[in-house]
Amino acid sequence: MKKKPTYKRNMLSVPRIHYCIKRHYKTKFKEKITTPAINKIWRDYIEEEFIKTLEVGGVVNIDDNSRVWVKAIPSIKKKNMMALLNKGLMYKNGRIVEANMNLSTSDYVYDITFETRRYKHKTKLFFQPHRDLSKAVREGILKGKLITREYVN
Repeated sequence: MKKKPTYKRNMLSVPRIHYCIKRHYKTKFKEKITTPAINKIWRDYIEEEFIKTLEVGGVVNIDDNSRVWVKAIPSIKKKNMMALLNKGLMYKNGRIVEANMNLSTSDYVYDITFETRRYKHKTKLFFQPHRDLSKAVREGILKGKLITREYVN
């Protein structure tokens, strides 16, 4: 086996993760696994577990302390959105543009949320969902498959 890759402690190191997976796989199954095989298994896992579950509004438990789910906030309770709509504006794709939104058809604002119990509730974690997750949630909304879980704050 190759030498263990060096990394900074606060950064995610893909070569180090692949090294650990290869070592564990070799000790458990007495066979070698390649990096493309690891990537293919990971893509399939994300497709089956994360994307298909979030598309229907399910909760994906990553471990005992972390989960990813789709939070629905009623449009009229979203203060920032209503303040912009009163001015005839809306937030779309990172920009403020003129509003072309019908409140009767868009009752909720959906947000993909990552929650963890490892940190105090006061600490806000920055989580930007991958474009495939956002696309799956958008398709679930358009097809009407998404179960709406209201979030009361």
